[in-house]
Amino acid sequence: MTVAPPPRPRVRLSLGVTGHRAEHPAFAANRARIAATLGHILDLIASAVAAAPPVFGPESTAPTRLHTLLADGVDQMAVDMALARGWELVSPLPFGRQLNEAINGQPTTAADARALLAGKDPSDPQVLARVRAIRALAEKTQVFELAEQDAELTGLLLAKLDAPSDFAKAQLFAGRSSERVALAGRVLIEQSDIIVAVWDGVTTAYGGGTGHTIAAALDLGAAVIWIDPNAPEAWRILRAPESLATLRSAAPPEDPDAAVGGLVRDAMLPDASDPVDPLRRMRVHATEVEPWRPRSSTFWHAYRRVEALFGGEAGRSPFRSLTQVYETPEGILTGSGASLIEALRNLPGGDPALAGKIGGQVLGWFAWGDGISSRLSDSYRSGMVIAFLLAAFAVVGGIAYLPVTSPDHKWPFALFEFLVLVNVLAITVVGQRRRWHDRWFETRRVSEYLRQAPVLLALGVARAPGRWPRGAQTSWP
Repeated sequence: MTVAPPPRPRVRLSLGVTGHRAEHPAFAANRARIAATLGHILDLIASAVAAAPPVFGPESTAPTRLHTLLADGVDQMAVDMALARGWELVSPLPFGRQLNEAINGQPTTAADARALLAGKDPSDPQVLARVRAIRALAEKTQVFELAEQDAELTGLLLAKLDAPSDFAKAQLFAGRSSERVALAGRVLIEQSDIIVAVWDGVTTAYGGGTGHTIAAALDLGAAVIWIDPNAPEAWRILRAPESLATLRSAAPPEDPDAAVGGLVRDAMLPDASDPVDPLRRMRVHATEVEPWRPRSSTFWHAYRRVEALFGGEAGRSPFRSLTQVYETPEGILTGSGASLIEALRNLPGGDPALAGKIGGQVLGWFAWGDGISSRLSDSYRSGMVIAFLLAAFAVVGGIAYLPVTSPDHKWPFALFEFLVLVNVLAITVVGQRRRWHDRWFETRRVSEYLRQAPVLLALGVARAPGRWPRGAQTSWP
């Protein structure tokens, strides 16, 4: 039975952009300079992506993806630049789309807010201009709406606008909305390999603000390209939370243009780009280069047989067949993954296309990696069991002469012991040279990521790049 691996995954760089709003004094005063610097940085990133080796073959690099919250100012500036470069856009919104417009349109009256919440245009032309800009960009963006708190936030917004002199209501709305913005910022960080931030460096204390987002990104291990709006040409790369304590000191002695290229290469394929260790490069292809077998081999069932004999499973014969039939990448869509795909299709408010993407790009690779990993685990663990049993036989065979003959005639027993030990060493050498243990762990590790991926993808949950678990020899999954 010949089973081909699923289509190769495409490698993609994901950027997050955050920064001050249009009314921020430093941004307003230096808008053109900020735009020039931001454009230069995005050009460096685009060049580094284009220069990255296509490790999975031609056409294996997907368009760069840009994440922003679509706020006016830096966010919208970055979106325009990304569209000009042909990049994909994703916007995690702190609220549902209509509430997001009602808040970020910055209406000053409750009547305008209610109009926006009803899907109508506000009377204030400045509010209308801001809302139209958000709407136009949202139509070109894949939007992820964090809308589960909209009912409460809508009430707080209207209560604040209905009583503009009530400081307590304004503070309550500001606090709750900041929590939502901080959550959207967390989604942005977790989905992005590199963060580009325009920030005056004043404070990180305001929840959901640019400084707060930068601090969270650094704490999660993401690299931040920092642009000071007061001196945009002197941009820097921040790599750790401690960088925030030395913002105003001299820039580190590194070539920032070259450093951006290094960030891009490390983010896209950290192991495949390793110039020294070819084994690390090979691990990128671990699940792809492994041969597929439709079922487990009886020859390698020693470990499973020990489990069956001594596992104590009530009502099951310890001598039953232990052959496993591995689910194929095509079969999982109509087999064990069918109910999951159906549930994803029926998510309330969900993206109907998501189920198809997960079925085609995640479950197939899970089935492929899971079958290969299960076979490799049989090889490694059964090899260990056989080696231990042979070691015991060697000892028994070596002393078996004692009740039957004198030490002068023990050489056949010693020869038996020697030959058995040679087999133990042979199993050990073959296992090491064929990397049974490493290959098992590599394929099992990526399969376990993919096992959990469908639910996490549906919820928009990810792990910031700096927090990916890393083994002693690899970080590729």
